[in-house]
Amino acid sequence: MSDAVARVRAAPGDPQVSFRLAQIATQHGDFRTAIVALERILLLYPSLDNIRLELGVLYLRTGQTVLAERFISDALKSPGVPKEVRTRAQELLSAATQSNRRLRFAGSFNTGVISETNANYGAVSGTLVGQQPIDVAGVGRADTSAFGVLSGQLRYDLGLQAGHLLALDASLYGRAYDEQTELNLTRTSLAPGFDINLARVFGRPADLILRYEFSSLGRGGEDYLREEGLIATLRATVNAKSRLDFTLYRFDQDFIPTTDVLANNERDGHRAGLSFGYTVLFEGAASGFVGIEYANKAAAMAYEAYEDLGLVLGYSKSFEAPIGSSGPWRVDLVLRAGTRQYEGPDPVLAVPDPALRQRDERLSATFDLTVPVSDTAALQFEVGYITQDSTYAVKEYDNTFVSLGFTTQF
Repeated sequence: MSDAVARVRAAPGDPQVSFRLAQIATQHGDFRTAIVALERILLLYPSLDNIRLELGVLYLRTGQTVLAERFISDALKSPGVPKEVRTRAQELLSAATQSNRRLRFAGSFNTGVISETNANYGAVSGTLVGQQPIDVAGVGRADTSAFGVLSGQLRYDLGLQAGHLLALDASLYGRAYDEQTELNLTRTSLAPGFDINLARVFGRPADLILRYEFSSLGRGGEDYLREEGLIATLRATVNAKSRLDFTLYRFDQDFIPTTDVLANNERDGHRAGLSFGYTVLFEGAASGFVGIEYANKAAAMAYEAYEDLGLVLGYSKSFEAPIGSSGPWRVDLVLRAGTRQYEGPDPVLAVPDPALRQRDERLSATFDLTVPVSDTAALQFEVGYITQDSTYAVKEYDNTFVSLGFTTQF
């Protein structure tokens, strides 16, 4: 990029040289330099509406939505804007106008059914605990369940002309099994916080997302777990084709004794962790993702405390719909590998070796197909496989699942 800067210094009045610098800077994620280059062109040649439009796009990407709306709107006043460019500009203008509303709300609803070969993640039949066969309730059993997720996001612009927002996220999740009703789950969560736009600090799109979340989990119709804690995520653009995400979190946990698990409060403690993700865009509407995850669970009893370490690989691609015209279809493939090491041996399961600690190794693979049926709704098909090996045979299992769902945004 230094060569492009040198050429601009040598010919500051040449719009082609400045535009080339803007292109190179955008490719490297240096939107501040790109904006300066386009502003220079527009200052010298104020009638170039294509430059005005590109400048509006950069303002939108860096969170300067008021300027984005003004520049894109001005560019659309030109009668010479090509039809395809006008369509793109109108979509961007709509996004900028929406972003400039002080109070904004978005929501989604997702529902569907899941069929699993081992819904309770039970051990294979014949597994022993010590020298005794496990209880039949612990053996893997197939089942079908229905689920629903309702979520909403409320945002309020603080009016600082910097894109900083007050935020409130809420969700309600439910899952009901056909036969094993003791596995039924409900979860509610409420997470107030802030979205802090750091684009001006980094010179490229970047956000610090802070939430303090309260959640309650129910299992089998009984209260099971209450959590509260802080989540902080830094999301930053590296260049025009890649992004970094870094997350830290810590939650206090209060487990509640239930009819089936009288000693559930032995899990009381906290969970904390971090994750690092890198997303890159490929040619042909495709993207890849790699992530590293670490988590630590502290508990009242050592055999309920553990450390997790995992690796995530993902690939996503959109393609032209083979039938219909509601939008491109998308496929997602996600591979996960992880290990969990417990802090102490379980006195019941560590037989005949009382010093043996539980260590689990899990692999999973999922394949997703998303098919839009309208601008705001889509069908989702998912198939996946999970397998876990463990130092405790009773904790080893395999599970294959198929899911069909429907999601809509509002």
